[in-house]
Amino acid sequence: MDGLLSKLRSLDAYPKVNEDFYSSTLSGGIITLASSVVMLLLFVSELRTRLAFSLFSPLRLDPFPLYLFLRSAG
Repeated sequence: MDGLLSKLRSLDAYPKVNEDFYSSTLSGGIITLASSVVMLLLFVSELRTRLAFSLFSPLRLDPFPLYLFLRSAG
């Protein structure tokens, strides 16, 4: 279990300063891991939606043509 925690602690992918001035933390590793999983899930979800085959078409014919309305109003 200690080996897993130390690997998770060293996983901090978003360091902002020089390595001499910061230390990797467990919370940084957890945030990195969680954000990576969320990004992967979002990517896969968007890819599945994009590649999904759909026969639905939002195009519909208007049952009452506009030119008949304009002609009867004038």
